[in-house]
Amino acid sequence: MPNAIRLNAACMMAVMAARDRNLPRDEFQGMLEKAVDLQRMVIRLQTLEVMVRHMQKEGFAEEIKKNVDYCAAQSELCRKNLEHQMNLVAQCPWRDDTIN
Repeated sequence: MPNAIRLNAACMMAVMAARDRNLPRDEFQGMLEKAVDLQRMVIRLQTLEVMVRHMQKEGFAEEIKKNVDYCAAQSELCRKNLEHQMNLVAQCPWRDDTIN
């Protein structure tokens, strides 16, 4: 996908512009959601492009299995990291909103 880098940069620039203009929280959240949605779609298109290229090779099924196993392991690691971070947040006093 030839425009992927520019689209991702535009998403980040839109979010930063919304932040710089001190948009109200709801409006900022709407901008952030739209930017993330666009980035998600760009990533999906890039993934499909790579899959089409790889489908033309022999041994595609084995390569997919290896990648699925890797992604599953990384997802579990991300889940554990998020759980740890949420445990730290839960230890914070309700009124202070800081992580020590």
